[in-house]
Amino acid sequence: MKIPSRERRSGLHFNITPMIDVVFLLIIFF
Repeated sequence: MKIPSRERRSGLHFNITPMIDVVFLLIIFF
């Protein structure tokens, strides 16, 4: 997963990004 340097600025954005990747993986598998 890509961890941008801005992650420290906005923790919320960092928490949402991995979830989006997981959703895409679920869509691809199912």
